[in-house]
Order: sequence, then structure tokens, then C-alpha cells
Amino acid sequence: MLTMAYCRVSTDEQAEEGFSMDGQADRLRSYAHLRELGEVTVVDDPGYSGKNLERPGLQRVLTAAKAGHVAHVLVWRLDRLSRNLADLILLADTFGEHGVALHSVQEHLDLSSAAGRMFYNILGTFAQFFREQLVEVVKMGNERAIREGRHINRPKFGYSLVDGLLVPNQDAVVVREIFRLRAERVSQRAIEERTGVKFSTVSSILRSRLYLGEIPHNGEWFPGRHEPLVSPEEFAAANRG
Repeated sequence: MLTMAYCRVSTDEQAEEGFSMDGQADRLRSYAHLRELGEVTVVDDPGYSGKNLERPGLQRVLTAAKAGHVAHVLVWRLDRLSRNLADLILLADTFGEHGVALHSVQEHLDLSSAAGRMFYNILGTFAQFFREQLVEVVKMGNERAIREGRHINRPKFGYSLVDGLLVPNQDAVVVREIFRLRAERVSQRAIEERTGVKFSTVSSILRSRLYLGEIPHNGEWFPGRHEPLVSPEEFAAANRG
């Protein structure tokens, strides 16, 4: 029977002491050694967030547990497994059904008792709270950026993103040519052949008010701070009929 140590660090988390992949693995090995849990098989998910269970390393642990090959699963902290309460409860139930003992080192968690299971649910609630709080902070940051006229998504063809602002690049002249040709009633397929820009990209460019100096958010358009590549008259001429 295996003792599996699961480690995770997402791309936006600091790889600080005790939190990096190596730091987690070392502490889990020490924990297993002190409790004589046998040799540890380390499974990791570098670069994955804890918002869902679709992670290759975690799925490997679950597959082994369901097959009856695992006696213990070790994690440094519960949020390494998931930041979602429903997922944490699901994992606890899954491990329990297959006789797997779950150990959370930092939280001194033992699911073999009713008190331990209650504590698990409490900790899971806090994990979900911090995740939802982070989502709210990101949302507020995005809304503020929109009010300031900043672009928060990937830059479209013809622009580069510099310090949160769209700046025309070498493809801007191609964008202007696409609008000019379309205003002259040249078909989008012919525009593709003349400019080398894919038909789907041509269609997307012609529909986007981004080139008028606006930015999108939740299906609406707001004034942006970037330089427009076409005038309202040019945009209207390219989209009439």
C-alpha cells in the first residue's frame, strides 16, 4: 500500500519557504518518517490552481486510491487539494470510501474522528472564502481598469499591450487597409487573399469597436485610452449593408 504526498503550487503563488514544491515534499517526507508511514511517493501539480479537480497529479492520486493501492495521502495544507468546499468534501468522502487516511500536516488534520471531520469542513469553508474573496478583488481590479480606459484582455491584431494600454504596432497599417478595402465593397475572402490575414480574423477586425478607441467589458463598449486605428466614418463604411 502506498503513502502518496500531493504537492501543488499555482503560477500566481510565491514559491516561498515551505510553500514551494520542494519545500512541501520535504516536509511531507519528514511527517511520514516520524509516523512510520513508509516510503513516500510524491505526486505534484506545478502551475495548476486549486479551483477544480481537473489536474493530472490529483487524478493520478484518485485513480490509485480508487484502485485500492493507497493507505495514506499527505498534503501540506488543505488548499493544496482544493479551494472549493464541495470538492474538498467530495475528496474526503472518496478517500474515506476507499480506506485512505488523509493527513494535512500544517492543520494537524485527522479524519478518523467526528471532530476531525467537522474541522475539515470548517477549514474547507475558509479555503472557499479566500478563493471567492480573491475573485472579488480581481473583479474590482478589472472594473477599475475599465473605468480608466485600460484593456484587460489579450491585445487584438494591430495592437500590442504595454503597461495595460494598447499601442499600435506594425500590423496597424494592415488593419487600416482591411477597413479601406471593405469600405470599397471588396469581399472578406478577397481581403484575406490580398492581406494574408485569415478570413475569420478579418471578420473579427471589421466587427470590433476596439479599432474606434473603445474597450469591451461584459458585452458592452467603453471609452478607451488607446489610439483608434479608424474613424467612425471609416468603421461605418466598412460595416454598411
